[in-house]
Amino acid sequence: MYCFLLSYFPSKKIACFLFYFFFLYPPSSIFILFNQKKKKKKKKNEMTEHATLEADRKSMLEVQLHPLVVLNISDHWTRTSVMAEKSQRVIGALLGVQTGRTVEIHTSFELATDQEKGQGVVTLDVKYLEDKKNHYMQVFPTYDLVGWYTTGQSLTDADTSLHKTIMRYNESPLLMVMDTTPPATATSLPVYLYETVVQVKNDTPKYSFCSVAYTIESEESERISIDNVAHGTGSTSIATPIKMYRDALLMLQKRVRVVVAYLKGVKEGKHGLNHSVLREINALCHLLPTQSVPSFQAAYEAEYSDVLLISYLSTLTRATNNLSELVEKHSNAYEKRGSGRRPWY
Repeated sequence: MYCFLLSYFPSKKIACFLFYFFFLYPPSSIFILFNQKKKKKKKKNEMTEHATLEADRKSMLEVQLHPLVVLNISDHWTRTSVMAEKSQRVIGALLGVQTGRTVEIHTSFELATDQEKGQGVVTLDVKYLEDKKNHYMQVFPTYDLVGWYTTGQSLTDADTSLHKTIMRYNESPLLMVMDTTPPATATSLPVYLYETVVQVKNDTPKYSFCSVAYTIESEESERISIDNVAHGTGSTSIATPIKMYRDALLMLQKRVRVVVAYLKGVKEGKHGLNHSVLREINALCHLLPTQSVPSFQAAYEAEYSDVLLISYLSTLTRATNNLSELVEKHSNAYEKRGSGRRPWY
């Protein structure tokens, strides 16, 4: 071996160094070590490719999210967590309409799942998903299954298996993740959307998720519902506008007091004359109706009488309906008894 190396390398130092190197590290051991490192790297890649998030990649999708979806997910998570007495991860489907690269998510529904104890594997009830989807399609024929939702702070390996199940009904479904424990300093909606990205490497498809930006779109009915939820369910439809009027009047009273205090200060010499401000106050005073005019008093009294008349008619109608129901019940009671006596009325 040494003579062979010496014939190729005239320098004795180089030949001696290579001889000792191959003596300590034979080519077979180097090959085995290289294969072991390659297998470890391949195994690590297989473990991490289950749920990867491409943060640098931006999606070209335009997603419009309706508030009803967020309310449904919040209600689903709240009910499930209260029943289990601890925070639970919930899963559901997203329904909407997709036109080209524009997706509009209108509503959602819950999904039935089965979790194996000790393994953390979550499987979907496919039959329940298909039945629920068909029911919605009968009412909303234009809706389609555009994705699914879950709760949590990050993606997990279980999300990939569930995502593959949803891909039976949509080639590129969306994934919505709602953070149920957002930080106290958060200023944006804790809802995140991801698009499916498929890359083929070595004839093997690799699935990853790409973040998608979205906008909130709402209809008139949704805005009314959200307003009722935001103000609480305990307030009635009459108490809410009365409170708004009261707050507006209190604010108006404060502003009027500021104007009066300024005018008194100018009169007493505490403030300098500002003709621009005085002209604005004068114009504002001329906008107010003059209550001493007979026409204003007549219109006010007529409107007040109309309001009282409407209130009186509604009370009279309600009393008449109650009396009619009482007479009908009394008549039915006599008919069931089979009495020959005529009713008292």
